Amino acid sequence: GDSIANDIANSAFDLLIERHYPGARIDLISVVASNAGAWWYVKDNRIERLIVAHEPDLVIFSGISTSIYSATHVDELVRRLRDGGVAEIVLSVDMTAAGRDERNDNLRRYVKQVTADAKGPAGRLYQVAEAHGVGLLNTAGPVGDAVQRSGRPASYFMRDVVHYNDRGRQLLARAFAAWFAPR
Repeated sequence: GDSIANDIANSAFDLLIERHYPGARIDLISVVASNAGAWWYVKDNRIERLIVAHEPDLVIFSGISTSIYSATHVDELVRRLRDGGVAEIVLSVDMTAAGRDERNDNLRRYVKQVTADAKGPAGRLYQVAEAHGVGLLNTAGPVGDAVQRSGRPASYFMRDVVHYNDRGRQLLARAFAAWFAPR
């Protein structure tokens, strides 16, 4: 994904997930580029060169640039990952895609539930996930809830308008770890 995916990769979520599965080891390979959504990865054989070449067991595709662009690109990305032998794929809906209102430093909106009738990027990602039978991880709900429960302004968790700081990355890590926890 993009720079938001880089924030996720730097959140240490993999270590939290390993706690749920004693003896398991996650080798995290971060493939990110600034402003690189699905539209960027489907060009110039990048999916095959940058992702499939690593022979991953799981690909998590995330970030603002992933979700705000056409579902057609995300659909193609998932299809080409599957064609390349990637069995497990997870798409992630991120809180910062909604952003915050800089005038009052409150969250404008975030997606609590991602369903078939969700509006905007979340709905498009839901449709692609459903069509391909891949996972859909909604970090927007738990992270947005945690920010609101904290009583602190959204900027407390952000290093700029869209990117998480260390505190925000901890919220991301916990959202990922909860999603991957045994049911």
